[in-house]
Amino acid sequence: MGCSHNYVYTQGYFSCTKCGKRSYGKSYKKKQGKKVVVGVIIAIVLGVVVLGYSNGIFEINQEKLEEAIQNIPQSLPSITENIPSMPLQVSESIEKIVDTSVNEINKIEEKIQEASMPEESSEEYAIKSIEYINQKRAENGKKSITHDSRVYELAMARAKDMHEYQYHDHTNPITGTCPYNMKSEFGLRSNENVAENAYLFGTETNPTLSNPSYTEIIDGWMDSTGHRMNLLSYEHVGGSVACYGGFCVFLGLNHGLYGEGCYTASEGQAYASRFDNCTPNQMRQYEQLLQDYDKIPSVTNSQAEYQKAMSMYNQIENFRC
Repeated sequence: MGCSHNYVYTQGYFSCTKCGKRSYGKSYKKKQGKKVVVGVIIAIVLGVVVLGYSNGIFEINQEKLEEAIQNIPQSLPSITENIPSMPLQVSESIEKIVDTSVNEINKIEEKIQEASMPEESSEEYAIKSIEYINQKRAENGKKSITHDSRVYELAMARAKDMHEYQYHDHTNPITGTCPYNMKSEFGLRSNENVAENAYLFGTETNPTLSNPSYTEIIDGWMDSTGHRMNLLSYEHVGGSVACYGGFCVFLGLNHGLYGEGCYTASEGQAYASRFDNCTPNQMRQYEQLLQDYDKIPSVTNSQAEYQKAMSMYNQIENFRC
């Protein structure tokens, strides 16, 4: 009695768990059959060729064979030359498609570069900023100031310097440059000083490439004691605003000493903290002291004038709210 096979598929074939007989399945047998047929056909063809050659039916010229092999590299150019060329209309349309694609790729690259570049504010932006500052000055009883193109160029240079060196201060901590020692490069005279407000949109290490609106910047400065005092200073006659990659600068132009020398933000904040609790009326009193002090001649003609000047100076220095 034969084995009632119990085939299990394993490692590419079926194996009977009882008697161990292997079976490869119908598809495998078909593949193997095809291989056998192909092998037989090849063997028959080779046999015919060999038989014909040995009996003189086929002849092979050895010299021509070697010559043909040697001429293969030389024949390649002629082969490529003999390849039929594309019709002119087809080739022209392909060239147009390639040119159009290249142009579009270049445009995309330009847009990517533009998107990754810091935004630079325009002088029109600066003019509108000064107009908005003048609204704030009018609300606080101050005279308007004019936009100054020289100051705009200096303000832009300051914003770019902060962006390049990644700092937010009135003096570059590495180069020591500040508005005071840069002003002559932009046509400002020795009797012209600029007092700076700085604004950062983002963080020093991760500033935004875009710039905020001028109203947002100025409103922010108006909420800060020291910056507000600078925007509303009675000494200013002109100024400008510039932004570069999130770093923004206001420079108030005056013919006094406001903005003389280089200082840091912490020094400015320490000075402004004296006025944090002042009322608008107290600030007007302080400014009146400054204006009266400015009227005193630099050289006093009597002891009484000298004492008056020193008294006013001490009042200004010791003014607190």
